[in-house]
Amino acid sequence: MHKTKTALMTGVLLASLFGLNAFAKEHHSEKKHGNAVESHVTYRQSSASSASGKSVGFGFSTLTGVLTSPSLTMTIDLTEMDTVQALASIGSTNPFQFSAGAIYKRTVSGSQETGFHVGGGFALGNPGTLFAFNLSALAGFHFSIPGLSQVRFHLDGGPSFTFVNTPVASTTQFMLQPLSPALGASIVYIF
Repeated sequence: MHKTKTALMTGVLLASLFGLNAFAKEHHSEKKHGNAVESHVTYRQSSASSASGKSVGFGFSTLTGVLTSPSLTMTIDLTEMDTVQALASIGSTNPFQFSAGAIYKRTVSGSQETGFHVGGGFALGNPGTLFAFNLSALAGFHFSIPGLSQVRFHLDGGPSFTFVNTPVASTTQFMLQPLSPALGASIVYIF
């Protein structure tokens, strides 16, 4: 129940933030031709990334794996085709459970705003154990909603190898599935 309330509050907060930059910007110019004045009003949608293609986004991710719970996430577009997504979560404070990870994504079709990507990543932490480590390969797609180019959604899945060390024994597990029950969904606001 607590995770549901936290996820709902985070979603409402992010949705209200996303609405702030979703409006088109207006540019007004006038030219004088003798006694007549020619007026032009043009509209342009604010872009999710700078002219160089680099941008930073912050948001919420449902990716779990070794991560103790859904996490806060940050994306950094390194180039027009390469993105790194960092993840961090605190599942509990008593006992303390913390995990962090990073995923590299290469867009193989499309653009930063909408496309198909492949990549891989890792996560490590202590999700109720002494130590856990995860390696994942992934494939997925990302998209922005028209009119809300500052908001980007990612859906990821793929094979995952997990090593867990407990006080009793060490175990390993290999899975091929979405990286969370919510299809590996992440939502980020691009600055």
